Amino acid sequence: MFSTLTQPKSQRGIPGPNKSKIPYIWRKNIMICGRLNRAAIITVLCMMTTYLISGCSSDVQKKEAFLSEGKAYIENKEYKKAQIQLKNAIQIDPQSIEAHMLLARTHEMLKETKEVFLTYKKLEQLEPDNLETKLKLATFYLLARQLPD
Repeated sequence: MFSTLTQPKSQRGIPGPNKSKIPYIWRKNIMICGRLNRAAIITVLCMMTTYLISGCSSDVQKKEAFLSEGKAYIENKEYKKAQIQLKNAIQIDPQSIEAHMLLARTHEMLKETKEVFLTYKKLEQLEPDNLETKLKLATFYLLARQLPD
């Protein structure tokens, strides 16, 4: 029992300064994954936030949280992630004009023309007096050389 304490570290199985008990393949994968840590951490934090929000708050609070996350993603020019959060907000409140407007803008930034048009059509149904929505739809109709139904 005491003989192991008098042995050098390398003989006792304790890694020295350049040795590791982690196999080489795992170390290599950890190093490769280390480059992705920032994105992984952000993704995990967003997932945790979404989980916590969905577990302990009202629908209004959930919608507001999704909207704020979507706005943050838009500011960081991460439009795909913003779309996910905005669609979550729309699932909670399908009548949310703000969520639809932001979603249309993310579709515009990603040059998803069909989705932009459909989102603005939905906005026109939700808020028929919105001039910005009417102007965007008029632009689409003019470019397509069609008259609205």
